[in-house]
Amino acid sequence: MEIKISIISSFLKKYKFHFLLLLFSLIFEKKFLEIINATLVKHLFSSIEKSTTFLDVFFILSVLLILGLLIFFLFSNYHPSKTLTAWIIVTSIIYVKFRFFANCFDFLKVENRHLPSFAYSDILLLLSIAIIIFYLIRELTNHFIKTPKVNDPNGFYTDIPLTLLKKEDDIYNRLDFIEELKNKILATNNTEKSFAIGVIGKWGDGKTTFLNTLEVLLKKERKVIQLKFNPWMAGSADKIIELFFSDLSGVLGEFDGNLKNQIVKYSKELISSIDESGLSIFKDLLGKGNDNLSLVEQNEAISTSIKNLKARLVIYIDDVDRLDKKEVLEVLRLIRNTADFKNTFFIVAFDKTYLIECLKKSDVSKSETYLDKIFQLEYYLPVTLDEKACEKIFFIEVAKYLDTDQKLVLQKIANPEPSPFMRANEASPKISMYLKNVRDIKRFLNVFLLNFERVKHNIYLPDYIAINILRLKYPEVYLELYNNTYKYLTTNKGEQFAIDTNELTLNISDPSSSGYSNTTLFKELGNIDKYSLNEITREESCKLVGSIFKNSTSFKRTLSNNHLSIIHPNSFNRYFDFYMEGRLD
Repeated sequence: MEIKISIISSFLKKYKFHFLLLLFSLIFEKKFLEIINATLVKHLFSSIEKSTTFLDVFFILSVLLILGLLIFFLFSNYHPSKTLTAWIIVTSIIYVKFRFFANCFDFLKVENRHLPSFAYSDILLLLSIAIIIFYLIRELTNHFIKTPKVNDPNGFYTDIPLTLLKKEDDIYNRLDFIEELKNKILATNNTEKSFAIGVIGKWGDGKTTFLNTLEVLLKKERKVIQLKFNPWMAGSADKIIELFFSDLSGVLGEFDGNLKNQIVKYSKELISSIDESGLSIFKDLLGKGNDNLSLVEQNEAISTSIKNLKARLVIYIDDVDRLDKKEVLEVLRLIRNTADFKNTFFIVAFDKTYLIECLKKSDVSKSETYLDKIFQLEYYLPVTLDEKACEKIFFIEVAKYLDTDQKLVLQKIANPEPSPFMRANEASPKISMYLKNVRDIKRFLNVFLLNFERVKHNIYLPDYIAINILRLKYPEVYLELYNNTYKYLTTNKGEQFAIDTNELTLNISDPSSSGYSNTTLFKELGNIDKYSLNEITREESCKLVGSIFKNSTSFKRTLSNNHLSIIHPNSFNRYFDFYMEGRLD
């Protein structure tokens, strides 16, 4: 019920002038007629005394134009302006009242035997009817035509942040904490100062999902006003203040028009006090403004007005760790000083390590403890998924894009115990070693899907998964392996790579020893002038390649389509996107 009231309230606010005009015409009919007579009728319509051929042609062309626009809008998927549409419909309702239900005006009729009942002014009514037909057809079309799924198997996997409203979606076990945080916000009588909460995590740890979930939970509460602010949209440090207070005035203006004016004035004076460096270093913070109020006094006045709303203002700030050092300082100053309002909660998502580095580069003293002065509570998101949870998500998502036979192969990869159908270690590499969070999995899926549709019937699934992990995590190695295949791979006969020979294995630089460190590839990747790998990533990438091209000639692939493995020279190229010769099957 509250959601419906909120929707109606938002609709009325958006179209308030349209409804005011409609109500005025209905309630104050006499005064409305006086205005129409004094403006439109006296100075425009009174000069047209009789029907003419020119008017008839104009009327017919107008009807054809309206029909043409209707067809154009329907077939081009164009959406006319909703504001203009509202004005046309409201004006048409008023027109219908005076055209058919009141004898206030004489309407000049079209003198055409095919259009005996039409007045020239009925063009407005026809336009309104056309718009209504347009929206009815659009709604019916949307109802009967299936909307494409968010992650359709035929498309890419979009990285859309989730909302954890169901336990089955809560892979990080955060929902209980988010609900407790919601309850704490509602129970806190925070009247004199703002309260800042830091949601801390690395890239891909689910910070935006955390914020989205809290926002949805708090949306159900009547005494909560919410604002989502993304400073990254500002583009520069000196625009952050302008964008923030513009967004804030827009949200709070719906509840207090005077408060909106206060915020607009306050933000203008803040912006005017910015020095040439682009940062908010106020030249005269205590100086008087145009109405004899200093910036501090204006801040206090806004803060008091927010308190008088008897509601909690919750401000979400995301993508702080995408900003440069100047922008980071501006956002922190915003939270700590310029927007430190009563009854206000800041929920800020960021990578703490990155912010500390920015503070150090800005020569902020005691950078490690600086954030403690700003955030009263810090919630650290788990660094990585549990290995089992990560692999479970991986196999569930990949399975959505496979046919029945491939799903059976995937099931055996997910459960790699030796069996009559599968040899030990055939499921290598270990997924959770390379894909450590949900965002890693999403990025892998897009790499996986790029060429999958073309080659899906001509590949060995375990190899295709492994080679695409290599492409995602170590693109330099992926390119090097393809461009210089002959250098790093050999057949089990000891011959270098050649088409139509035996299975491929890694080339060993020292035949007397074994292991990844003795491969030609490992030694080549140690060239720090050519590759950006450190010792760890160098070893990890070679292990990944070694899980595909095993040194042991006794190892045999046994799962479905093993004859299409990348280790067979005639199948090698199809595992790389650079080799495109049309659909293979």
